[in-house]
Amino acid sequence: MSEIMLWDSHNKHTQVDATEPYYALLERIQTVQTERRFRLEMELIELKYGIAEEIIRSGLYTPKASGARLIDKLCHDLNMKQTTLYTAIQFYTAVQVEAGGKLEDWIASKRFDKRISWNNIRRSLSKKPEAEGKRAEDVNEFLTQLDCINRTIRFANNKIGQVLTKADVKEIKLLLSKSYGVRHKPEGEAPPHTLKVAD
Repeated sequence: MSEIMLWDSHNKHTQVDATEPYYALLERIQTVQTERRFRLEMELIELKYGIAEEIIRSGLYTPKASGARLIDKLCHDLNMKQTTLYTAIQFYTAVQVEAGGKLEDWIASKRFDKRISWNNIRRSLSKKPEAEGKRAEDVNEFLTQLDCINRTIRFANNKIGQVLTKADVKEIKLLLSKSYGVRHKPEGEAPPHTLKVAD
């Protein structure tokens, strides 16, 4: 039977028999460590994803100069680095484009060599994708849709409490058709929603 040397609370050596119960205890502790590390990493990943989701769905962000000003202000007020927010937005965009917005599916598709961590995700985002041209096209399409959706949201927010005119409805249809790549229905065809419209 082998023995393991440990330190007790009085800094004296103690002999612990390296028996089956000891190794069972060691295995349980290692399992707890692994589970807790995984939960902590997932919480951090979900935090970054959630921050980016709030920014993108706010209607205030665009991948243009105004978006950069928003990021600057958020970084100042939240005491965060620009790279952190931009990487989070890149991460959120990648999940939307590559996995239809399903975070778990995106993570599973990456098959990280070691373990899931925010650092591994950052590294995977900085790697050159195999189909770079197609992915860039998909990202650009997503960002264009995002911009149209945000413009629709801003337009609708400005109309709160007002009666929509025919011109307003036409503008909303135009913005939504751009965001989803859907062509307008022919004139005279009934719209999918009934809106109160003033002449």
